[in-house]
Amino acid sequence: WVTPKPTRIAVLPLGYADGISRRLTNAGEVLIRGKRYPMVGTVTMDHIMVDVGDDPIFPGEEVILWGESARGTIQVSEVAKKIGTIPYELTCAVSRRVKRVYVGE
Repeated sequence: WVTPKPTRIAVLPLGYADGISRRLTNAGEVLIRGKRYPMVGTVTMDHIMVDVGDDPIFPGEEVILWGESARGTIQVSEVAKKIGTIPYELTCAVSRRVKRVYVGE
């Protein structure tokens, strides 16, 4: 992937080894501070890249692949539909490398 104009790319430390589908290459989106940003380039084993434009995004900020924030939502069903699968395929693919936080009973 080659950027068509000067931009900032955030490199996120997760990839297909964590369960991120390679079908999201140049097709996925993430939420940062409630705003959607496109995934760009190939989903690699350990990284995805996100075009954040000129927005001031900093290391350590929360990034949501699917779920809710106070300002926005990406439904897992929306992501599944975009790549021609079902939500369970995406949620079941999340690997043991990803930290789990259990809420409620």
